[in-house]
Amino acid sequence: MKSRGLCDLPCEARCRVKSLPVCPLLEGLGIHIGSELCIKHKSPWRGPVVVQTRGRREVAIDYAIASEFGIEELNSDDMP
Repeated sequence: MKSRGLCDLPCEARCRVKSLPVCPLLEGLGIHIGSELCIKHKSPWRGPVVVQTRGRREVAIDYAIASEFGIEELNSDDMP
């Protein structure tokens, strides 16, 4: 496991959220500390990052907010 930022991961990478920026909307979208996410799409030019939550919901997150996530990258053997 490596500690990186959400925007640093390639598409299809899986991660666990370790810290979040102050944004109350994230919890309403089902993203909180401990959530497991999969990067589905990264738009060019610092556009939104689309992540899939464990509940299979896809959420687009603004690059500025996504860059403030503290995450831990998961290997395939780290997944349940």
